[in-house]
Order: sequence, then structure tokens, then C-alpha cells
Amino acid sequence: MVDFTKIKSKYVLKKLKETNDQNYIEDLMFIEKWVTGETGGMGGAYRFHSFWNNRYPQECRAIYKELDPSGYKNRIQEEKKTNKEDKLLSKKLKEQDKREALESQSSWEEMKKKLNK
Repeated sequence: MVDFTKIKSKYVLKKLKETNDQNYIEDLMFIEKWVTGETGGMGGAYRFHSFWNNRYPQECRAIYKELDPSGYKNRIQEEKKTNKEDKLLSKKLKEQDKREALESQSSWEEMKKKLNK
């Protein structure tokens, strides 16, 4: 059972006025609980991550900003840092793939020459 009287943010209250979708509001209340530390665990982390990145990115950010502004700021900074690290790693992996493809091609050509002698 979800107790809708326990909505914490003005954002979710506003959304409640705008919709009749109970599941949507329950999801937003889950985001509130995650942001305020009332829920956790691996399943909760997976669910929040899915909401943050895919399903409700705007809602997550709005709720986070309202209920934990400093936590939101830290999360955004960490996300930027991670994105920067991901781009650097991706670049290194592409360079490695290119080197390996050249080495493979060279090896191929070498073997073909040996076999055609």
C-alpha cells in the first residue's frame, strides 16, 4: 500500500494534480524515498538508475534538486566526471581496436605471403 499523504515534494504534488496515473505518482514517490535515503539496496539502486537515465530523467532531477540540492549538485558533478572518464576510455579502446586490426591485417598478409611462396 502506498500512502499518498506522505508525498514530500512540491513537484510530486503538482504532478498529482495533473494526472490520474497512480503508478506514475508511485514511481515519483519512490524517487523521493531514494533521494531522501528512505530506501536503498541493489534493487532500489537499479530502479533509480533506470529512472534517472531512461524513464524519468526530468522528474528525477527536479525531485533531487528540491529535496537534496547539495546531493543533486554532487551527483551531477560525479556524472560529468564519469562521462569524461567514459569518453577517455572509449577513445583508448578505439585506438586499441585500430592497432589490433592493423596487427591482424599484417599477420594475415604475412601468412598469405608464406603460403604463396
